[in-house]
Formats: sequence, structure tokens, C-alpha cells
Amino acid sequence: MPEPSLQNSSTPPRPAAFAELPPEVDKVMAIAMCKTPALRFSKAAEFANALRDATNGQLDDENLRRAKAILAKTPWNRLTEFGVTARNSSQRITNR
Repeated sequence: MPEPSLQNSSTPPRPAAFAELPPEVDKVMAIAMCKTPALRFSKAAEFANALRDATNGQLDDENLRRAKAILAKTPWNRLTEFGVTARNSSQRITNR
């Protein structure tokens, strides 16, 4: 049976599945990649500032609320569903 492809998936895996990142980075990326444009960061500087704060393990309450709402509606894909373990996968996931 072919494995599912992340390329055709409706939601991507969370960034921390590929690198050691603070959980706040996943939250910032969820906002940045939200399917609803109005919920994304409105300016590149807003995104950059949030990402800087997140890499330091600090994210303001407003962005935490935004991310929580977005992730409740559209959660990250879980790599384990595709037979791949987090942090151990640098290979590309495709149909076989």
C-alpha cells in the first residue's frame, strides 16, 4: 500500500518535527501559514518580530491566542501518521 504524501496533504507537519525549536515557533508558523489570509500576519515585520520572540521562547498573549484558535481548527499534520519519526527524518516523504 502506498504511503501518503505530505505534498498532497491539506496541512503541513509542524516545523519542530524537523528541528529542535521552541514550541512558540510552531505557533508563529501556524499563524504565518494560516489558510485564512485575514488571520495571518499583516506585515512581514510583524511576522519577523513574532518569530524572533518565539525563537527566544517568548510570544505575546495576542499571538498565543491567535495560534491556539488557528491550530484548534487546522492542526499540524503528524509525521508519525506517515510512518516517519520526528527529528529523524531528513528524507523526503513521497508515494511509493
